[in-house]
Amino acid sequence: MFEWIEKGGFIMKLLLLVNCLGWSLMLWKGISIYLFNKKIQLNKEKFLSFMGNFNNENLQLSEGEKLNMTLFHFMEPFYKGMNTIRIIASISPLLGLLGTVMGILGSFTVIADKGLDNPGLFAEGISLALITTVGGLIVAIPHFVGHNYLKGYLQQSERKLEESLIFGR
Repeated sequence: MFEWIEKGGFIMKLLLLVNCLGWSLMLWKGISIYLFNKKIQLNKEKFLSFMGNFNNENLQLSEGEKLNMTLFHFMEPFYKGMNTIRIIASISPLLGLLGTVMGILGSFTVIADKGLDNPGLFAEGISLALITTVGGLIVAIPHFVGHNYLKGYLQQSERKLEESLIFGR
């Protein structure tokens, strides 16, 4: 594994950094959403006190509008970081592709400078290309799955809070 990171150069180190950031965010989001669900009754009380902030006489809002606005603002901190996970899932294959292009470019440069007398030099560039492609996909796939799972889990938590407010469950 560390050999791949060394062979992949700067791109693989960047992918490793992005991967660590993404996994930290996914773990943090998963734990915070889990704890939110465990304390739904306490969150219901916090929500109702938070809803008092929208009792402004200048705002002519119906109860449903007040509920939706409060729900949006109350759940907003839980959505922070989700966009970063999505960006990591999106950009990782592009970083892998950048490494691929750099590796192939390096291979052609070796061919232009030294010819095909030493295939080992040519193979180093191709190796870089393949390693960074694999690295980009290894980072992207779990982040894509994690983002979608956490997003669904968060929406389910939001519905659960809304139902407990409306139906008193």
